[in-house]
Amino acid sequence: MPSVKIPKKSTDVDMTPFVDVAFLILTFFIMATKFKPAEAAEITTPNSVSTELLPDNDAVLVSVDSAGRVFFEMLVQASPQLKYDVISNMNTTRNLGLTQEEMIKFRNK
Repeated sequence: MPSVKIPKKSTDVDMTPFVDVAFLILTFFIMATKFKPAEAAEITTPNSVSTELLPDNDAVLVSVDSAGRVFFEMLVQASPQLKYDVISNMNTTRNLGLTQEEMIKFRNK
């Protein structure tokens, strides 16, 4: 009597439904999650307890505008050589890339 052969079935598993369910679950959790809002950093400023005004010696004003440009001004009437020395020192230590003409213009301002 001949033996009956059982046909071999494919061992491949279709992963499409698994991927669909995984993305549905992922979408559900993304939509259902309530994200924590950004918190503002608290800055503690020092309290001034002295009523004595500080002298304006060697005072500088550094301003930054909304475009990100930085403005540097010496508040006291310093000698032109001191202004040039200060800006030259800042140019070398901070790699500002200022030209000689720009430093001379600041000195004469």
